[in-house]
Amino acid sequence: MASSRPSAAAQRTALLCLLLCLGSFVTDVAAQAQTRRVSGGSSGSWQRGRPRRVRKELRSLSPREYKMYLQGVSTMLTVPTAAGQKIFGSKYKDYATIVIRHAVAVPDMRGDQGHYVPCFMTFHCAVMLEFENALLSVVPELSAMPYWNFLLDAPGGKYYKTDRWAFGDLYGGSMVGDPDVGYAVTDGVFGWRQITRYSAKRFAEYQQFYSGSPKGFVRGLKSTVDNPYIVRFPANELAPAVNSGGETSSGLDFSSLKLSPRLIPTFYNAATNNTLPAWLKQDYENCLTAHISDWAKWAWCVDVDFALNAVNVTEASQYLPGASPLMHGMTHALIGGLLAKKNQFGDMADIITSPNDVAFFMPMHANLDRSNMMFQANSQYRNSSMARDDVMWNYPKSQAEYAKCPIGCRLHDVINSNAKFTDIFDPPKSTGFTHFDVLDRTRPDTADYTYDEVWGALPLYIRGYTNRPGAPQNGGQRPGGRQPGGK
Repeated sequence: MASSRPSAAAQRTALLCLLLCLGSFVTDVAAQAQTRRVSGGSSGSWQRGRPRRVRKELRSLSPREYKMYLQGVSTMLTVPTAAGQKIFGSKYKDYATIVIRHAVAVPDMRGDQGHYVPCFMTFHCAVMLEFENALLSVVPELSAMPYWNFLLDAPGGKYYKTDRWAFGDLYGGSMVGDPDVGYAVTDGVFGWRQITRYSAKRFAEYQQFYSGSPKGFVRGLKSTVDNPYIVRFPANELAPAVNSGGETSSGLDFSSLKLSPRLIPTFYNAATNNTLPAWLKQDYENCLTAHISDWAKWAWCVDVDFALNAVNVTEASQYLPGASPLMHGMTHALIGGLLAKKNQFGDMADIITSPNDVAFFMPMHANLDRSNMMFQANSQYRNSSMARDDVMWNYPKSQAEYAKCPIGCRLHDVINSNAKFTDIFDPPKSTGFTHFDVLDRTRPDTADYTYDEVWGALPLYIRGYTNRPGAPQNGGQRPGGRQPGGK
């Protein structure tokens, strides 16, 4: 890694940006604390007459909302959990703790508790609710966390290389870091942000499950990256492995791309040009239609890798050529990138601690949740039984139903039980919320939050319509005319 450090001028600029971001916020912390204790955080299921939280696309935030978002995240990056809970309430957690809790899920001896298996979305939904609760405990006026619609930032997208591009100075900074500083991210609103040093004392609760990288950072257990800043390596060094459908020397495996050959040129072109993939809107909507019959099959649209763990790999292989599983892993890999000569990959591509790339991780996964909620709504609208408690979109209840679903990921298992989620909903649950709990509390017709741009059946449920057996009718009218699935 290059030994260059930021100049004094650059450090002063970064400090000034942080101070401006915090601004008047610091002066009224005490006054806002009472409000936070009343209005911050998730409260369970929605009731008619109480507005849902609305998660807005990052560029749809008003200047005031965006400033509050940066204030909240900056606080989470600097104020430790113990001190923060005294100021902001019990739902506050510092950002490093959230990264650690995500990391604990991956090396679990029972199998990964949040990736490549059916619990991917329920786990990440819980991670985002925990983040959102902490964020809103700091800035309750924000109402909700934002999401990032990455279609808008690929070549041909609405914001591509405009002043509102996600990879510009106003947002996440360059897709490839500064090569003069070991590809550290030095621009954007989180430029020069340092990666947390691992401390066994600070993270003692999780020490037996995760103990930091060999270089002493909160990074992957095998990561040899010694750059103290967030790093984004060039994506073009991924291209040879993508093109061959092989494995990189650093362990990123692209062999599953062979299950969906149309992905290889899409991914290869994006990697070669250090951009996001040039999606078509139809690629995205292919994964929202109700003909995808159950929860586990929808996951094939998130990542092609899910098909390797499918109950019927042949069925998955037949389905994938017509699907568009571009939503998740490709974005991680392209933003994180690879430094082939050192066998290292960047922070967003280091899946175990990928939340380190604070500009993109949470908003990107909120967009996946938005997509998942639209799929659930379309599925429920076509077949109301999908939302029954004993069906739950056919989420697997046992290994008999889904042999490669590890213990801990089944419907009634506690989510990430080595770092369980106890306060993402009210009232808290000391034993930890289960995958069923998350599905139940985030149903399209009763979730406490929604998104600003949705289509298909979801807008009907937001307005109060429900066809779920046994659910109270909230006054919405049964729709007519256009069927879900189109916009």
